[in-house]
Amino acid sequence: MVHEPGYTSAREGRDPPSTRKLDHSQLLAQIGWLLGHSLDYESTVREAADLAAASIADWCAVDLLQEDGTLRHIAVAHRDPELVRLAYELNERYPPDVEAPGPLYDALRTGRIELYADITDEMLVAGARDEEHLRIMRALDLRSLIIAPLIARERSIGVLTLALAGDGRRFTEQDAAVAAEMALLVALVVDNALLYRQLTETNQQLEQRVARRTEQLARQIARLEEMQDALQRESGFVQLLQEVAVAANESGTVEEALRFALDAICRQTGWPVGHVFLADDDDPGKLRPSSLWRVSPPDAYQEFRRITDSIPFAPEVGLPGRVYSSKKPAWIVNVAEDEHFIRGRQGSDIGLRSAFAFPVLIGQDVAAVLEFFSPVPSEPAPAFLEIIAHIGTTLGRVVERERWAKALQERTDQLAQAQRVARLGSWEWNVRLGKITWSEEMYRIVGVDPDGYEPDFEAGLSFFHPEDRDRVLQTLREKAMGERKPYQLFYRIVRPDGAVRHIHSHSHPQVDESGELVRLVGTWQDVTELKRAEETNRALLALSHRLNATLDLDEVLETLVAEAIRLTDAQGGCTGLNVGGEFVMDTYYYNGKSYALPRRWPPGRGIPGWVLAHRETYMTADAPNDPVGTPDMIQRFGLRSILAAPVIDSQEHVLAFFEVADKRGKAGFDEEDRTRLVGLSQIAAIAVKNAQLYERQRLLSRQIVNAQEEERQRLSRELHDSIGQLLTALGIQLDMLGNRPEAEAIAGDLREAATLTHQIHDEIRTISHDLRPPTLELTGLNDTLRALSSDFARRTGLEIAYEGTELPRLPDGPSITFYRFLQETLANIARHAQAKHVDVILRYEQGELSLTVRDDGVGFNMGSQLASGVSHGVGLLGLRERFELLDGKLELDSRPGAGTEVTGRCRLANGVL
Repeated sequence: MVHEPGYTSAREGRDPPSTRKLDHSQLLAQIGWLLGHSLDYESTVREAADLAAASIADWCAVDLLQEDGTLRHIAVAHRDPELVRLAYELNERYPPDVEAPGPLYDALRTGRIELYADITDEMLVAGARDEEHLRIMRALDLRSLIIAPLIARERSIGVLTLALAGDGRRFTEQDAAVAAEMALLVALVVDNALLYRQLTETNQQLEQRVARRTEQLARQIARLEEMQDALQRESGFVQLLQEVAVAANESGTVEEALRFALDAICRQTGWPVGHVFLADDDDPGKLRPSSLWRVSPPDAYQEFRRITDSIPFAPEVGLPGRVYSSKKPAWIVNVAEDEHFIRGRQGSDIGLRSAFAFPVLIGQDVAAVLEFFSPVPSEPAPAFLEIIAHIGTTLGRVVERERWAKALQERTDQLAQAQRVARLGSWEWNVRLGKITWSEEMYRIVGVDPDGYEPDFEAGLSFFHPEDRDRVLQTLREKAMGERKPYQLFYRIVRPDGAVRHIHSHSHPQVDESGELVRLVGTWQDVTELKRAEETNRALLALSHRLNATLDLDEVLETLVAEAIRLTDAQGGCTGLNVGGEFVMDTYYYNGKSYALPRRWPPGRGIPGWVLAHRETYMTADAPNDPVGTPDMIQRFGLRSILAAPVIDSQEHVLAFFEVADKRGKAGFDEEDRTRLVGLSQIAAIAVKNAQLYERQRLLSRQIVNAQEEERQRLSRELHDSIGQLLTALGIQLDMLGNRPEAEAIAGDLREAATLTHQIHDEIRTISHDLRPPTLELTGLNDTLRALSSDFARRTGLEIAYEGTELPRLPDGPSITFYRFLQETLANIARHAQAKHVDVILRYEQGELSLTVRDDGVGFNMGSQLASGVSHGVGLLGLRERFELLDGKLELDSRPGAGTEVTGRCRLANGVL
């Protein structure tokens, strides 16, 4: 390759390095730096030549020896591009003659530096081949010359030429020494680059074979990554639902719950715009924009917000109107291409593309519509749409709860006004005469017949609850008879039929002119229903918190049936899941005991089957004679009354049922019990759905873990049986080639290649063992962990003390989980702990298998890391999930300066997991 004339240091638009002179040490240092920073030796040699031509010489040229014995210019440097062009012309027209004597080939053959301190015209005449040759050489005006051979590994590979022109200074022996150093640097870089090129070519075939082998693995990994991404997305969706459900339960207002939902969904999706439309109370059937926005950054999309805030939406109009009419979530991939999106022009102009919206439902009524926008087109995710439908139902309960609270307050106000105006439930006690008078409502509250009961103070004391009677009498003496002041009091009464009622009483004492108490008047308000509603709401709220703390489906069902029995004051009950279109039950609870009673009810069979078929509650007060009941269960427990309700999710899927039986102290259940059970079933729908999603997530996690381990085992065998054998054969072949006489010239290179091949083989064997240790199947978990500890200590220099124990034969899953636990924990210690000593302890005590890893490293503050949301190791999170799949757990304890201790444990059943 011949370079174009005119090549100089300014060829790339940079200032030439000759802007200032360098001393010899600076020159060599800069040249060394240039040559040491790239394997593109031709480019870096040209830059080094530019530097030399700008400092020590007027000319610098580098020529490399070719396979045919000729020399090839790779660099010619001079300040004047025209002279560089002339030098290239000279080399092309009059290349050095290999056979003829000359300074370049003399230096190559002898390996010595040639210094021509003064070049005379006679020397030019003697070396010229013709008049034109002489003319060009004289035009170059060379007056002093150094030719230094490029020697690498005791052989000449080229020459370095430095020249001075004009009548200035001449080269000295010191310059020749600098040239020798420069030639040594250039030779070393060129030789290394050529060796690297040879090694690269040698490795290409091996890399191609490895690439073919790993291509299949890459596809498998891609599939696993897709599964993992899907699982992570679904886990994020479940977490989003849980966060919104908790916030909905804890929010004081609807606005607070809606604003939290906007923030949470925008964070989860990464979408920058969220907005709430509310049902218009003044114009039913229409949606009006609210002030609830979530925009990131806050000052963005101002024009879009202005347009949105100015438009009320009727049914079927725009995205909110479509969701309002369908009562289902809707998704638009690109609003700019959707003809029904009336804000599409504004949305397109400001960069919005995808949109989705979902309704906030109260039963079948839409209370609000939440909409979200993204700047990029996006396809809908079915799992996400299902989650946001649940969120809509959850938020609907918040709206409904606030409406209930508002209605209850209005009703309380109306009752208070009625008491003041109509004296409902009023009474009067004439103290002097000892006569008590009740209004008609008082008889209803107490539960006696006005025609058969005469109010009396002593007899009336029997109505007060025994636990409240003394407090009522004491307050009467202190407030009415003592202070003569009005007072209020809450207490309970017991009706003749045994029913307990809660009373809120107002009492007003009246005195005569002398201040003596003559009369006491007041009202009674029966607040039993309010108390029960408050207790029910508190119980349901507490139940919601308890259910949010667990995702175990059996625990959820057991908690829900216990709460159903408690809320309805029943003696027994059961619950069951919809499995394959049938209700399936395992246990019946009665009088505090549980009975194993597996049952299946297809649609229409028994009371559970009737509930499944009709999707509504069923109540009977005469179970033995009820045509729908299940006779054997009714007879076994002597059931008298039954109330059953379906558990239906936001997608109208029947998930499960509740059944309670035999209300205490009554012949049957009432509408109040039905309402409580329906309210419980709404909470149950979220809890059961969450638990089912969690079970699905655990199943996917187990499948991914199994797939990963199977792929690791296959890859381990492939590396050991195929690539390992190929590398062994390659190493033997290289050793044999190195011993042949004809390979003496490259014996060193062959030995280096053989050594590298053996190192690669050892590394692949280590990787194969890390992927799937063969000792795990051959000798068991204890020996495998001991070997891993020993090998890791040898490789890292850590002091590892292993204490093991004999174990029974374990299944593959638990064994590999404990192996991966130790593998990941030791790797974390080596990377982060700065530890010197590690204890590894394997124990098997009282049916529990545990593995503890303790180091003396720097430790960390667990509280601050948890508070900041930082997880201590993604690998440990994966291991925590693995142990949870075994119904085990992972424990972590660490303090700054006190090291870290990690323990994985799980139970063994009859010697196996």
